Amino acid sequence: MKGIFRRACAAVLAALTTGAVMAPTVTFAADVPATSSQAYVVMDADTGQVLIGKRENAKMYPASITKVLTCALVLCDHSPDERVRVGKEVYDILPESTYAGLMPGEEMTVRDLLYAAMLPSANDAANALAVFEDGSLADFAGRMNEKAREAGAEQSHFVNPSGLPDKDHYTTAADFARITAWALTVPDFVTYFGAPEYTMSPTNLQPAARNWGTYDCLTVESAFTYEGAIGGKTGLTDDAENTYVSAAERDGLRLVLVDLKTPKKYDKFRNAVALYDYCFSHFQRVDYTVPALEHDVGIPYVEGGETVGEVLLTLPKSVPVTIAKAEKAENVYAKLDIAEKYEAGKDIAPTLQVGLGETILREIPLEYNVRRFETEAPAKAAAAAGEGVPAGGVMKAALWILLGGAAGIFLVLYALRVFFRVRRMIRRRRRRHRGAL
Repeated sequence: MKGIFRRACAAVLAALTTGAVMAPTVTFAADVPATSSQAYVVMDADTGQVLIGKRENAKMYPASITKVLTCALVLCDHSPDERVRVGKEVYDILPESTYAGLMPGEEMTVRDLLYAAMLPSANDAANALAVFEDGSLADFAGRMNEKAREAGAEQSHFVNPSGLPDKDHYTTAADFARITAWALTVPDFVTYFGAPEYTMSPTNLQPAARNWGTYDCLTVESAFTYEGAIGGKTGLTDDAENTYVSAAERDGLRLVLVDLKTPKKYDKFRNAVALYDYCFSHFQRVDYTVPALEHDVGIPYVEGGETVGEVLLTLPKSVPVTIAKAEKAENVYAKLDIAEKYEAGKDIAPTLQVGLGETILREIPLEYNVRRFETEAPAKAAAAAGEGVPAGGVMKAALWILLGGAAGIFLVLYALRVFFRVRRMIRRRRRRHRGAL
C-alpha cells in the first residue's frame, strides 16, 4: 500500500511542477494592503503564479506550519486507518511546546496523529508520524528536504517534523506557498488542513477521549471568518513569532497565503483577510488558447556533429493563467523558448512561455519525443559494399543459382527436342499425301 500511495503522490507532484513553474510576481498596482508581517506571499495554487508578495524570498523560521509538509508526506504513503504504536520519540520535544500527551507504547491510528498534529499542533504527534514513516526523525527530515526540492522550494531546509526552533530549519514565504500548493493536491490532506475540531477516542494507555479544535480563525466562526476559506495552520515560537499558512477559493481562483514573522497573535488573520480581499477583487483566471501550429515543430537532433533526427514538440491546447482584472485577456501571448538544435546526451528542456506585456506569467515545460531519421538497411548497404554477408549465405545463394540455371537449360533442350520431332512428323505426312496423288 505504501508504494501505491507514494507513486500516486509522485505523479501528482510531477503534474503540478510540470504545469506550474514559478514566474515573477505580477503585482500591477501600488495599493496593496500594508501588513504587520515581515514577509508574505499570495500565490495561485494551480498555476504557481505569485500574485503579490513582500520579501517573499527572505529566509525565515516557519515554526509549526512545518507540519503541513509532515502530514502531506505521511498521507502520500499511508492510509489514515493504519495503526501506529508510538515510541520514545514522543518525548523528543521541548517541555513548554504544544503536545497531545502521547505515551510510548500507546496505540492509535494515523488519522488520530494527523488531527493531533494539525489542530492542537502537537509536536509529539508530528514526531510519531515521522518515525512511523521513515524509522527516525533524521531520516524523515531528509525526506522533507527531498520533497521540498521537488516542489520547487530551493531556499528551504528542514531538520525536524514539527518546526521546533533550530538555526538550520528555515523557509521562505514563496517556498512554503509552493510546498502548500503541492500538499493541497495530496488526497485527503484538506480533510485535516480544514478540520474545525476532532475527538480522539481512548487508547490502550489512556482511557479518556481527547478533544481538539483548530487555531485557524478564517475557517471557523470568528471576527475573521472568511468566505471560501479551505483551511489553515498557525505557528508560534519566540524567534519565528507568529506564522500562518492558509488557502481559500472563490470564483474558480484558488489561492495560497503564507504570512511570516507577525508580532501580534491575531494580526496574521487580519493580514490574511486584507490580502485575500485584494487578490480576489483584482485578479481573474483565464484560459489562454495556444495558437495551433501549421506544421510540427521539429528541432535538429545532433550526434557527433551530424544531424541524425529531430525533436518534435507537443504543445498544450490551452494554458490557465491568472491576470489582473484591469488587463485584457486578448493581450496574453505565448512564445517558444527552444534551442536551435539539441545535442544527443544533453538535457532537452523546451518550454512554452505565456506572458502579458513584459511579464512572463508562466513557463510550461513541453512534452517532446526524438525521431531519428531512417537510414539504409544494413544488409542492403553491406551488399552494395560486398561485405557483411555470411559465407554460408553466399554458398547457398550460388547453389540455388546453379540449380536454377541447369533447370532452365534442361527445359530449353527438351522444348527443342519436342519441336524437331513434331516437325519430322509433319514432313512425313506431306510426302505420303503427295504420293497418293
